[in-house]
Amino acid sequence: MLTDSTFSAPTALKLESKTAIEADNSQFTGDMLVYEDESLGASSISLTNQSSLTGSAQGNVDMSLDDTSHWTMTGDSHLSSLTSSGEVTLVGENGAAGTLDVGALSLKDESRLTIGLKNDTDAAITSDSYTELGGSLDVYATVDFDPIGSDRNLQSQSITLIDSQADIVGDFDSVSLDNVDTSMLPDYLTVTAGIDANDKSNYVLGESLTWYAGAKSADIAHGTFTVDDRFEVSSELDKVSATSLWDGETLTKEGKGVLILSNENNDYGATNVNGGTLAAKDAAVLGTGAVSLAANTTLALGDGTLDNVVTGVGRIVKGGDRELIVSGDNDYSGGTSIMAGTLTATHVNALGSGDIDNSGTLVLDGNGRFDLADASIVTHDDATLSLAAESSLNAKQLTQEDGSTLSIALGETVSEPVITADNVTLDGTLDITGIGNIKPQLTTDPYTFTLIDSVNDIQGDFDDLTIAGMEQKTVDFMTVDGKIDDEDRSRYALTASLSWYADRDNAATDAHGTFTLSNPDGSFTLGTDLTDVDDSLDPASTTGWDGKTLTKEGEGTLILTGNNDYTGGTVINEGTLTAASEHALGKGLVDNYASLLLDADGEINAEGGITTHTGAMTTLAQGSTLALGDGALTQESGSTLSIAIGGNSVQPLITGSGASLDGELKVSDVTLSSYASDTELQSFTLMDMESDISGDFTSLTMDITNKPDFLTINGMINPDDKSAYLLTEVLSWNATAASATAAQGTFTLGAGDSFEVTTVLADKTGNADWDGKTLTKLGAGKLTLSGANTYSGDTNVEEGTLWLTGTGVIGAQDSQQAVNVASGAAFGGANGAVVNGNVNNEGTLTFGDSEETGAVFTLNGDLINMGTLVSGSSSHTPGNTLYVDGDYTGSGGSLYLNTVLGNDDSATDKLVITGDASGETGLYINGIGEGAQTVNGIEVVDVGGVSTSNAFEQKN
Repeated sequence: MLTDSTFSAPTALKLESKTAIEADNSQFTGDMLVYEDESLGASSISLTNQSSLTGSAQGNVDMSLDDTSHWTMTGDSHLSSLTSSGEVTLVGENGAAGTLDVGALSLKDESRLTIGLKNDTDAAITSDSYTELGGSLDVYATVDFDPIGSDRNLQSQSITLIDSQADIVGDFDSVSLDNVDTSMLPDYLTVTAGIDANDKSNYVLGESLTWYAGAKSADIAHGTFTVDDRFEVSSELDKVSATSLWDGETLTKEGKGVLILSNENNDYGATNVNGGTLAAKDAAVLGTGAVSLAANTTLALGDGTLDNVVTGVGRIVKGGDRELIVSGDNDYSGGTSIMAGTLTATHVNALGSGDIDNSGTLVLDGNGRFDLADASIVTHDDATLSLAAESSLNAKQLTQEDGSTLSIALGETVSEPVITADNVTLDGTLDITGIGNIKPQLTTDPYTFTLIDSVNDIQGDFDDLTIAGMEQKTVDFMTVDGKIDDEDRSRYALTASLSWYADRDNAATDAHGTFTLSNPDGSFTLGTDLTDVDDSLDPASTTGWDGKTLTKEGEGTLILTGNNDYTGGTVINEGTLTAASEHALGKGLVDNYASLLLDADGEINAEGGITTHTGAMTTLAQGSTLALGDGALTQESGSTLSIAIGGNSVQPLITGSGASLDGELKVSDVTLSSYASDTELQSFTLMDMESDISGDFTSLTMDITNKPDFLTINGMINPDDKSAYLLTEVLSWNATAASATAAQGTFTLGAGDSFEVTTVLADKTGNADWDGKTLTKLGAGKLTLSGANTYSGDTNVEEGTLWLTGTGVIGAQDSQQAVNVASGAAFGGANGAVVNGNVNNEGTLTFGDSEETGAVFTLNGDLINMGTLVSGSSSHTPGNTLYVDGDYTGSGGSLYLNTVLGNDDSATDKLVITGDASGETGLYINGIGEGAQTVNGIEVVDVGGVSTSNAFEQKN
């Protein structure tokens, strides 16, 4: 022991091998050298009571420091082990004092470690085996990592402080990086000390986002990203605890470069773009707060919904091929550029107040007036400006360049003009939809509607006019012309007249009732009321029209919303005709050779009847009903009737004088309720006619939700009232060709679910997936059979429980079918239940239910028991009997019986076997009472045939 000693020399200590020194209040200035002779073992030095060593240490030596002692390392050192509760300093003039190599390192809770680093990759400390960390760490360093373009690369750069050969145990209680110089890093990056997440044997200084800086980071957390080039954030940015400099939730973009947010599910607050560009593929990543754009800044977005409120003087740029929806009440003034894809503005203030440069598709769908009185809107070649129904526009300058499209949808409440501007320049194509919403005017003289009204004369003109995507000249059902007013060139007007009323209007073209919509994706809504026209108004007419018949041609869609009373009928030759009002179809017969959609969200009257021809489809939408009056419904061979049934659908859906059925019936949106028994199954009246329905559908397909596999729906004419057509819920076992799904014998019930089948299950005609006679029980729930079932196939209880009530029977008399009970499954019967067949039990077979005694469960066949036989009495009251009218074979199974321990006549549960008993079965008796003297004993197993000596062996 050295006490109160001071040593100062280039080599302050020289130790032989296996030398032990305890220094008490002693100071050593100079290196420590230990001569190594591993055969003698390690030396040791213990610094206690304010002792210190200033110098390097080399050799096979174990060093320890108490919490008052200090080692200042001045050069590369090597120790067998270092255990410290004191202070260890590894800092030199250039930052690092060298490398410390130890066999094992243990830093206790009171220890203080100070490390200095150079700009190299060598670890300050290497440990050859065990490393335990505690106490505090203080680091001196200057960090100069290579620039990175994404936080995905943060793990690629780090400085190793401690390199251990084994996973590090514990961690420092506190870390100070106040002396780490991060000035060479961008402000959005810092360094954080910690065990390497990818290699737990290393303790490192790693790059991290300053957003998430904490107690072990070199900088205080903040949300500023000063980017002068380009940087991507792929990590999720969430709200964090506020600091003295930051609220913990606001993102601020500074610098002339581009910050890219490619992350998802961000949950931070506001966004301030004070410089350069903030880019995001999906607008949803912009947090939950407002977005502020400073002068000359850009918010670049690809798709998603921007519902944040955007303010400031910067601009929004839309890129990418997908749709960006802007829905906020915005007040930015830097303008909007649509480079590609679609930008849909769903609020009248969504686009702020700046200029709009459109090279993609701009959709104004704000249900109101977009007031851009100080803005210019330019739509370039191959770009589209689209005004949705009920939206209008006011701008300072509207420019449609050559090759552009201006698309305007006229809503039911449209008022003129749709567009106003100080200056207008036109070119490209004008496409108009919804012109049929101009209801009363189209029934009389040609109607003129002001589309665009400019303060100054309109320059240029559209090259083409299309109606619902169809070229003007191909629109046969109306005459539409768009032009600049000759007397007022500041006004662009549409002139429209309906061909139906052309003779009444004295138009140049002859009247006719044909509506041709050639564009398969196009539609035309006609709200004008159609009435019979006197076909003698124009004797020279060349159309041959009778003045009262509507004919639908072309692959597009004609939507009728008027109160029509034409009497000549409706012929649908091509495309789709949609009846969207009660009297849309007039009073005549509807001949459907293509597609008829009945969708008025209420009753639709078709008093002339509807005939759906071969290859055609008539569809009744959810919420709509069809009243045929004195007319009839005819579905020809090869036709389809499609009906959607909702939870609030009224019954019946279709009424009329009669129906002739053929072809296919499709039913969608059907939901089956949860039932406890087949006695609760219901029927839905689809049709109720005045006379008997003739024919029937040849096939039925259904879209059924929440359908258990053991239930389906049959379509059928009511056998008790042949004027009605029903959709009836039935067991899948009894499915027919007119059912929604094929017949099958599987009953799947989930845990806690139960279902009782009261009807008789008999053999059915099989199909590709079922033999028509096998029952399979799946799922943890309970299936109960209470009918006298006669099916002849196997009964497979694979999961859950199959139970027979007192009236429940499996199989016809003398049947040899099998009941197979799998391990973990349960099967049983109440008093009077019968199985006509053989039972193979690997699960649990219960005789008698919990509410009865004296129950007899009869098995008319052989029983092989590999599982458990047990009386069902919950009170353990004896008296139940399992009656096996056949042979019994035990194969390691067990039998549990309740018995009163009295005289020979004591009550007991019993197994009765009329045939032979063999194999091995463990017998367990639940004895009740104190016992009494018997003569022959209490008989619990009665074997009518031959029983082997070890067939039953009492186990308790």
